[in-house]
Amino acid sequence: VDLFGLCPPWGGPEDLSADTWDLRSGIPCGDGYLLTAMAYSTAKNIALVLPRNTQESQLRSLAAVCNSPCRVLEMNVRGKCKLIVACFGPLFSQTAL
Repeated sequence: VDLFGLCPPWGGPEDLSADTWDLRSGIPCGDGYLLTAMAYSTAKNIALVLPRNTQESQLRSLAAVCNSPCRVLEMNVRGKCKLIVACFGPLFSQTAL
């Protein structure tokens, strides 16, 4: 497997009204760190779709779990960020946090 694309359920609009979103507790089906670590054991490139208010410090921590830099892409509609895609692995290592 070359790439794992993960788009876990994260609650929707009510999560966006909070100041920050927690990767450990924000996914109803489990811990975002564990989910990403399991995917990384299969593929060394991961794209993780997350709310726009995900804590940057948690993305840095997740990069350490994956032993890979993190590149964050903002998905914008009419100039406003709607969500982010956190990318880990060699495919995404040129521009990283």
